Amino acid sequence: MPTDVAWYSDNSGDRKHTVGTKSANELGLYDMSGNVSEWVADVYGGDYLGYHPDFGWIPGRRVIRGGSYHDSARNARVSIRSYEEPGNRHSNLGFRLACSSK
Repeated sequence: MPTDVAWYSDNSGDRKHTVGTKSANELGLYDMSGNVSEWVADVYGGDYLGYHPDFGWIPGRRVIRGGSYHDSARNARVSIRSYEEPGNRHSNLGFRLACSSK
């Protein structure tokens, strides 16, 4: 259930939360859905055909994923995608760092 692994509009109190305060998802990863939306390197194309690895970092809209504390439970999922212009800033938009304890 999203409530177990994600912060979203119904349970966030309209604010960000400390990483790791929800349960890990089925892959053992924390905060991959909800809390803050994640910037990714993909260039946004409405039909999802707008990205090609050879494009590199070109100007234009960038994909964001994962939903945030402002979004509904339905949108607190890794597969949700939207876009922002690279210079935009929002309190519910960030990036995720992955690390290993090994």
